[in-house]
Amino acid sequence: MDSSVMSFFPDAAGSAARMLSAETDQDTYDAATKVCQVFSGIFFTLLVLWLSFTNGTKLSYIQQASLEKRLLTCCFLCTYVGAFSAFFNFFQLTEVDNFDLDRESSFTLDFARPLEWIMTCPLMQLVLVLMGGSRIPEYRRMMMPGLSVLTLFCGTASMLTTGAANVACFIIGAMVASVMFYFNRVQILEHSAGEECLLFGDSEFRKASLILVFTWVPFPLFYSLSPEGFGVITNILVIQAGWAFLNIVAKFSFIFYIQRVKDNYCSRLKAKREMYSGNIGAIPGQANEAWGGDVTPMGNGQNNAAAAQARKAEGELGAIVIETLNFLGMAQHGDRFMRLLHSAEVRSVDQVEHFTKEECDKLKIPWDLISAVQKRLKVWKLEMTDDAEQALERGEAHYQQESTVQLSAVAEKLQGHYENQNQNSASGSTTPVTGGGGTSVMHVNADAIQTARLDRLEELMSFMQQQNERFQAAGMGKTVFKQ
Repeated sequence: MDSSVMSFFPDAAGSAARMLSAETDQDTYDAATKVCQVFSGIFFTLLVLWLSFTNGTKLSYIQQASLEKRLLTCCFLCTYVGAFSAFFNFFQLTEVDNFDLDRESSFTLDFARPLEWIMTCPLMQLVLVLMGGSRIPEYRRMMMPGLSVLTLFCGTASMLTTGAANVACFIIGAMVASVMFYFNRVQILEHSAGEECLLFGDSEFRKASLILVFTWVPFPLFYSLSPEGFGVITNILVIQAGWAFLNIVAKFSFIFYIQRVKDNYCSRLKAKREMYSGNIGAIPGQANEAWGGDVTPMGNGQNNAAAAQARKAEGELGAIVIETLNFLGMAQHGDRFMRLLHSAEVRSVDQVEHFTKEECDKLKIPWDLISAVQKRLKVWKLEMTDDAEQALERGEAHYQQESTVQLSAVAEKLQGHYENQNQNSASGSTTPVTGGGGTSVMHVNADAIQTARLDRLEELMSFMQQQNERFQAAGMGKTVFKQ
C-alpha cells in the first residue's frame, strides 16, 4: 500500500482527537463561566440585602413609627421590587436560566421568572404589614412573606415535576395561597377595627390589599393552563406575553398605588400642619376673627394644654373641610363654610361627626356639606391615623388632668385655711409669736392675712402652671420629632 495512504489514517485520527478535545474544553469553559456568573450574582444580591437591612432601621421600629415614616419605608421596598424585577427580566435574555421541562410538547422554562417572584412577592406582602402599622400583629412581618415564599416554592416544584407530584404540589400551593389571602382579609379588619372588610370600605389600606389579592389570583389560573402546568395552552407567544402582562399589571398597579398613597398623605399632612401651626402662631382671638367670629381674649391660660388642644381641633376641622370641599369642587367656599361653622359654635371634628339633619336644620347649616364631611371623616380617621401621636396625646391629657386636680386641691386647701383664719380674726383671736429671749403677743390684721394668703395662692398656681406648660412644650416637641 502506498505510504501516503498509510500516513492518512494517523493524521485523521489525530485531527478527530484534537477536535473532540477542543469541543470538550469549550463545553467545560462555558459551564464554568455560567457557574461563576450565577454564584457571583447570588453573592452580590445577598450583599445588597445585607447592606440594606444593616444600615436601615429595624422593621420592628418601623412598624411602630409614624405613618409618614412607614409609607416612606414602603416606597423604598417597592423600589427594591422594581430593581429585582428589572434584573431578572434582563437575565432571562441569556440562556443561563433555560431549563427544558419534561412535557409532551417541548418547552423551555426561563427559571429566572420564578426566582423573580420569590424575591419580590414577599416584599410586597411586607409592604402591606408595615403600612398597617401597630394594629397588625408583629409576627405577620415574618408570616406573610413566608406564606408567599412557600406558595412560590410549591409552584416551582410543580413546574419541575410531572404526573401525581405535579398535581400534588399545585394543590398544596393553592391551599397555602388561600391561607395567605385569608390573612390579607384579616388585616383589613384589624386595620379598620372591624369597620371594613373585603366587600366594603374606603380606606387606602383596604384598596392596596385588594389590588394585591386580585392581581395575584390570575397567576395560578394561568399557570394551570400553560405547559408548565397542565398544558392546555401550547402557543409559546401567548404564554410569554401572558406572563409578562400579568407581572407588569400586578407590580405596576401595586407600586404606583403605594406611591400615590404616600404623596397624598404627605400633602394632607402638610395642610394639617399648616392649619395647626397657623392657629398656634396666631394672636389670641385672631383665628376666630379671620373666620368671622367674635374676638374673645383667652386670658392668662392661652398657652395651656386645653387651649392648645382646642386650637389643634380647629386646625384638624379646617383641614378636613378644605379637603372635602376640594373633592366636591367647592374649594372657593371654604372660608364661608368655616365662618358658618364657627358662628354655630362648631369647633371640632367630634361635633361634626355626631351632627344630624335635624340639628343642621335648626342651626341653618347645609346638611349636604356636613354629610360629605362626615363621610370623608371616616376615611380620614383610617388614612391619617398615627397611633404613636395618639398615645402621646392620651398621656398628655392624663397628666394634664392630674395637674388640674392637684391645683384644685391646693386651691381648696388654701381657701379653707383662709376662711378659718378669717373666722378667727373676726372673733378677735390672736396669734402668739415667740421671739428669742421672751414671749410677746401680736395681733394680726385680717386684711394682711387675706392678702398674704391670696399672694401665696397666686404664686403657687403660677408656678404649677409654668411647670405644666414646660411639660406640655416638651410633649409637643416629642410629637413633632416622632412625625
